[in-house]
Amino acid sequence: MRRLRFALVFAVALGVFASSQGSAQPVTGPTQWLERATVDRPDDNPGFNVHVVDVLLRGNVDHRLDGGKIQRSVLAADQWIYLHSRDNQGNGLSINWDTYQGRLDVSLLRLTETQDQLFAAKGYPPDRIGQKLAQAGFNKANTVYVLVIDTGSPYVPVPYLGLADWPPTVPGFPGHVTAMEICSAACVNELSADNPEPDLVLVHEVFHALGLVPSCAAHQSNGHVTDDPKDLMFVGGYTDPSTANLDIGHDDYLYRPGCPGLESSPYVAYGAYAVLDLAADGTGSGAVRTGGGACVTGPCSFAVPRGLIVLTAIPDGDSVFKSWNGACSGSSPTCTIAVSGNISVRATFGLRTVLPKWRLKVRTAGKGGRIRVTSVKMRCVVMANGCSFPSGTRVTLKEILSKGWHFVRWSGSPGCSTKPTCVVAVTANRTVTATFAANKK
Repeated sequence: MRRLRFALVFAVALGVFASSQGSAQPVTGPTQWLERATVDRPDDNPGFNVHVVDVLLRGNVDHRLDGGKIQRSVLAADQWIYLHSRDNQGNGLSINWDTYQGRLDVSLLRLTETQDQLFAAKGYPPDRIGQKLAQAGFNKANTVYVLVIDTGSPYVPVPYLGLADWPPTVPGFPGHVTAMEICSAACVNELSADNPEPDLVLVHEVFHALGLVPSCAAHQSNGHVTDDPKDLMFVGGYTDPSTANLDIGHDDYLYRPGCPGLESSPYVAYGAYAVLDLAADGTGSGAVRTGGGACVTGPCSFAVPRGLIVLTAIPDGDSVFKSWNGACSGSSPTCTIAVSGNISVRATFGLRTVLPKWRLKVRTAGKGGRIRVTSVKMRCVVMANGCSFPSGTRVTLKEILSKGWHFVRWSGSPGCSTKPTCVVAVTANRTVTATFAANKK
């Protein structure tokens, strides 16, 4: 099986957010992110929500992380959570991120403290920022406020640094910050990428804010697990999205009988997305796009919105698209699917037939004219050294006479003879000569 690239725009492919009852709302595309706001806008779904705040420190460069950068990374993380929390029915969990008018609501808080002042002062930084948030009107009950501190600094000890309360403060405390991420230069660069990785550092801290890992977990240690270094909640943290996982074995904080975990939190929804499993076969290769975005090697799985999605097969230069199988069918490169549950799609690509090329040389005998050579593919005026054409190309040769000369004949091309215009089907290397003669005086 050849390689497959699959592309998604996160705001489309991840574009549903769920209320605590598990209903879903579509989210508009990446060119329509909400404008930054310094107030806590009304929630689409009043209840238990997680609200992200972009925090800008005095003296730091404003990287406008709330202008789509945080949103795309959070949406990618939400998809990651869903795919890694699926149960036996194939449905997963997603966070009740705070939305406004169907779009992720990321607010902006400007601090009068510098980076050095924030981390040098006594007290817990999230608590101090939480007080400023409450003063700015961010004080909704049952809302977990999560901070992304835009430092952009190259001298933060690690690319990402997170802090969170564990055990979490009782939900409902107004304006309380329960998790924060310090975003250094490496973090800013990643969030600024066209297709950022899921922000699993932020997810790790949010999970702490939701009470994970519970004390009843088999391998719990101060809010972390100790059994698997690839676990997102492993002590010390684990942030590589390509290999990280959630509670392998389901014996700590996910679907463990008698031990309420992530699935029991009022801040998550069940079954908000559908899963698209995509694969490719055949001798060729190509991409399958739904709106453009990041490309990864298949086979692969993605959380997609319920409703209509459009897949487009784009073969590589040496390949052609053959057909769809599964939820799509036919040979048209575009497929529209009404998604109501988990689906599988397979795209078949074949190798393009490469026609051999032959060289056509055109010469003249006599100085009384020249030859214009044209084809659908190209145009040549001087062809003494020849031009290459794919096999079967039809090339038109037309004589252009000089004053006092006349055309005599073609040679080297059967069927042309004395005709002034000759059409040659290039099926082998060939030399065609046009003979001219001077007019008799």
